[in-house]
Amino acid sequence: MFEAALGKLDKFSRYQTAEDARDARAVRDGYSGIGISIQVVDGVTKVAAVMPSAPAEVAGLRVNDTITRVNGQPIQGFTLRQVVNELRGPEGSAVKLTVVRENVVAPLDVSVERRHIVPDTVVYRREATAPTSS
Repeated sequence: MFEAALGKLDKFSRYQTAEDARDARAVRDGYSGIGISIQVVDGVTKVAAVMPSAPAEVAGLRVNDTITRVNGQPIQGFTLRQVVNELRGPEGSAVKLTVVRENVVAPLDVSVERRHIVPDTVVYRREATAPTSS
């Protein structure tokens, strides 16, 4: 109903559910977590990015690690929302992850302490340019 009512306004007006509003606020103000981005494809959770200096990086998590358990609970088949809810928690609390890594035979158990994370909204890097010839 709200979406239909607001759809006739300008392109910037929209309705957000409480869950969507919480997510938008977390992007702006931060959240208590471990500092990774994840992808869930066919019920398998992979680390897509690790924030520099975040607790996950300090604990040794890497891009492409597959998270199979959170606090001992298997997460195979969880949705993205369910996995995020398991990874986030009170600041200062620890979350134990079981991770499968390419070229490592046994799964790794990693304990990560949650802290206040503010996602980067802008990233820059300086690149050298090739000299131009005249």
